[in-house]
Amino acid sequence: MPTLRLFAGLKESAGESRVNVEGDSVAAVLAAAASRFGSSFEKGLASARVWVNGEPAGPETGVNESDEIALLPPVSGGSAAVRDPTVESQFHVFLAAAALGALLIANFMGEQWYVTAVVGVFGFWVWDVFEEGRTASGFSAWPALAGTLVGPLAAYAWGSAGLGAAVAFVVMTAFVSAIVQPENRTIDRLAGTVLAGVIAATSAGALVLVRLGIDGDSRTLAFLVMIGLANLAFGATLAGSSRAWLDPH
Repeated sequence: MPTLRLFAGLKESAGESRVNVEGDSVAAVLAAAASRFGSSFEKGLASARVWVNGEPAGPETGVNESDEIALLPPVSGGSAAVRDPTVESQFHVFLAAAALGALLIANFMGEQWYVTAVVGVFGFWVWDVFEEGRTASGFSAWPALAGTLVGPLAAYAWGSAGLGAAVAFVVMTAFVSAIVQPENRTIDRLAGTVLAGVIAATSAGALVLVRLGIDGDSRTLAFLVMIGLANLAFGATLAGSSRAWLDPH
């Protein structure tokens, strides 16, 4: 089924930022979404701009299972100005490249600088995920934030044992978050919160452990270069997504 991306008021009305909706055209997908999410959502559709795979589209535009439909309501004040989601994605690719650059520089400057850079980069990742609303279920950000800080610092101080302790701390933080915030007590939100925190702690901590190992600086450099090349390839795909030889859709 086509993927429907929702922003601002439409996202609030639906309670989700991404959802799969059946339909072979924009009109069919929007009709199904309006029926699914109710009158408030349907009212917001009247002023929304529609983009399919980063290109403006109309109700008659055909879609298939691999297509992404973005609905962007006017900004405050009723202006019709909207952001092309493809341009926004390219901006995030640029930010990812900047983060990799910071890690590369810190890798050459020494272990302490590298640990500091890891904390900063993963802290930015948590902000990007939670602030931009990519978690449709509304997971708590605190365990992930704790993971970005405790994971690399504990790994730097106590090695793999410290990383294990950091993961345990993040899981406990997630359960405490569920106690403090009752809306996070449902199993889907709690599971998502734990998963985000564990990913943040283990990935950030693992980068530090690699740096502390034998030939850690060269191994880290090789890893970051591979990630950078993958990021460049993804950026090139976005930049050429409207060219038939790159994306026949």
